[in-house]
Order: sequence, then C-alpha cells, then structure tokens
Amino acid sequence: MSRSSPGPVPHRPRFALAPHLPLDDGRAVEEARAWLLAMGVDAPADPPLPAVRPEVWASWRRSVAAGVDPALDRPAVVRGPGEVAAVLAGGPWTPAVGRLQADLVEDAAADTLSVVLADAAGVVLWAGGSVMMGHRTARVGLVPGASWAEPDVGTNAVGTCLATGVCTQVLRAEHHLVAARVFAGAAAPVRDRSGRVRGAVGLLGGDHVATPAVLALVRFVADALGRELTEDAGSEPGGTQLRVLGRDRAVLHGPTGDVVLSPKHSDLLLSLALAGAQDRGRTAEELAADCWDGETPTTTVRAEVHRLRRLAPGVLRDEHPYRLQRPLEVDAVELLALLRRGAHRQALQVHRGPVLPTSTSPVAAQLRRRVADHLRQALVAHAHVDLLLEYADRAEGADAAEAWQALVDRLPVGSARRTTALLRLDEVERTLLGS
Repeated sequence: MSRSSPGPVPHRPRFALAPHLPLDDGRAVEEARAWLLAMGVDAPADPPLPAVRPEVWASWRRSVAAGVDPALDRPAVVRGPGEVAAVLAGGPWTPAVGRLQADLVEDAAADTLSVVLADAAGVVLWAGGSVMMGHRTARVGLVPGASWAEPDVGTNAVGTCLATGVCTQVLRAEHHLVAARVFAGAAAPVRDRSGRVRGAVGLLGGDHVATPAVLALVRFVADALGRELTEDAGSEPGGTQLRVLGRDRAVLHGPTGDVVLSPKHSDLLLSLALAGAQDRGRTAEELAADCWDGETPTTTVRAEVHRLRRLAPGVLRDEHPYRLQRPLEVDAVELLALLRRGAHRQALQVHRGPVLPTSTSPVAAQLRRRVADHLRQALVAHAHVDLLLEYADRAEGADAAEAWQALVDRLPVGSARRTTALLRLDEVERTLLGS
C-alpha cells in the first residue's frame, strides 16, 4: 500500500479532530479500511497510515474479528418498548434520564445534537435532543432497544467506549457500518463508585462533536450520571462483587462496605460464585473437591460454610446444595468477558494480579491459569504495542516469551524499545532453555 506524501506525516493525536495534516485524510481512511477488510484477522495491530488513529484501527480490527458486516443497514432490536420502559422505570436509570433531560437536552438540540444513553451491554435505553439529528440516527437503527455494542455494529462512539472503558470519539468516516457514516459521535462510560461500567452516554451530530471540548463535556456528564447511579445503588440489594485478582484473601465488596475473607472462605465463595453464574449450587462433596484435595471430610466443609454464613449474612441460601442468594460478580470473570469483547485496555486495568495467588485450591488454580492464558494470548494477538509493553513490564508478563516476541515483530527496527524487547526476549529464552 504505497502513497506519496510531501514529508513525514504525524500520527493523529488522541482527539478525533486535529490540525490539518499534509495528507488526504478521507482517501487514506478509505484505503486503510479497504486494506483491513482484505487482510481480515491477519491485519497488523498498528495502523498502516497515520491518518487512522490507533484506537480506531484497533476497533476496526475487533469489528472484523467479530464478523460485523459493514453493509448492515441497522442493528438488531434486542429489547421491545415494554422491556426498555421497565428497565428505565424499575432501575437506577430514572434519575439519570432526568439529569440528561434537565441539563443537556435543550443545549444539545440547539446545537443539532442527539443525546444517547445505553446500558453496559450497549443496548440503547433512551435518546433525546435534536429532532433532526434524532431522525437521522433513527433511520440507521439507533433507537431504544437496539444494540449498538461494538461486536454487533462495529466501530461507533457508544459501543467502542464500552469495549475499551475510555472516552471515545468517532468521526463519520471512521464508523465500521456504512449506514452510520451520517453522523459523528463522542461517548464516555458511566461508572459507579466501585469503578464498574454501568452504561455509556453519547453525543451524536456533525464532525464538530469530535472536538476536545465535547469530549470533556461528555466525560463530565458521564461522571455526574455515575454519581446518580451510586446514590441509587445504596438502597439496592445487588451490586455485590467478589474481588480475587491480585490478593491472597478475597474481598466481598457491596453497597454497605467490604468484607475481607479468610483464604479458605475465599476459595469457597469463589466456587459458589462460579456455580451461581450457571444457576447451579455445590454439594459439600463438590466444595471439598473444589477447595481442598477431595479427601477432606464433608463435616469440615459444612463447618467452614457455617462460619462463612455468619461472616457474610444474606449471601447464601439456607438450602442444600449450597447456593448463593443472587448472582455474585467476580472480577476475574469480568476480565474474561472484557477480553471476549476485545476491550484489552479495560481488561488490563481490571487485572491487578493473579487470581488468589497463594491459594492451592483446584478452583482458584484453574481460574488463575485460565485468566493468565487468555490475557496473554489476547494481548499478543490483538493489542496495540503500547498496551503490550505495559503488560510485558508487569510481573505476569515479564517472562512471557510470546509477548516479547510480538514486540520485537511490531516495533520499528532500530528503535530503543525494540532493542530492549530483543534483549529481554533473549533473557527469557535463555531461562527457558536452562530449565
């Protein structure tokens, strides 16, 4: 893919709109996109032309890997009007919509902008603002109940910010769907007090949406909505998470505070949480096999479960097999879900270390290996160079020969970072051969 240019061309900065670049940007974007579609999953991790921002290129690659057809006219509607209304009326989104209507809709309409609110799965819950822009976005299926998650429609501000966990701007030409290239977007994830992504808020309109000022505005609005959700969540029974990454003793995090568990209670609750995700319970014999060595008497298991009930009241049902009162989120499982969505940067942020690193229980060891393997393989295969460097600099990536080899392959020949990667790869390979 050769192009002549009047000299070195700088890469696009973080913001979508930039000072004039000495390059025909529109043609370059189309050329890069055509090349990516031709290469498919074999396309390199870094954009081939400087007119394409790295975050957009990464999103395009995820869109192609997910099999999203650029010719798709409109996304699937996964929730009917009644379901959307029930979600808005019965959950924490009611004050969020009120905040948007009071603080943003009127000004957005005056600037020909549409305001969109989506849940964490990328399903649109509400839209308002400019009637004209609303008609334009509705024609391509951006309506309440439709899924604008990146794996469903490809690169777009709302779906991509949910995939990456960071504020995102997408110009018209940068959308994966041809039909969506009638508007630009800026979106930010909405996080609650625990840092969990609960949804996204976006502004859609002309290319003036992709300016630093609009990005700052949408980030501010998302933060305000997150505070609304946090205040509402204080009266909800849910929102409990089991945190097992990078800590020897799991933490049960809920609206009323944290409970630090003993090592054995950490194993027990992890086993029950994994079973609960499949709507199953665990017998005393199964817990013995998961959390000990299988030879442990069931009386020991029952005694530990009894202590766990007293330590964390309301978490377990009073029945056999042992079962959770309600599904319990596990940070390690959330990380695996992020990797499946291609949200590598967000996954690396969530990954604070191995799963219960000092635990020798089968359930912890199995999940520990799974998380480590999936994280390494996903980053090596798909992550941007800067993200791969961050991983390789951590303890869990320092001895990953595949990561250092990928860096050697992707970094420019003669660069200092490539030389460092080459030396580290040699050290790792020597260690492996010596063992």
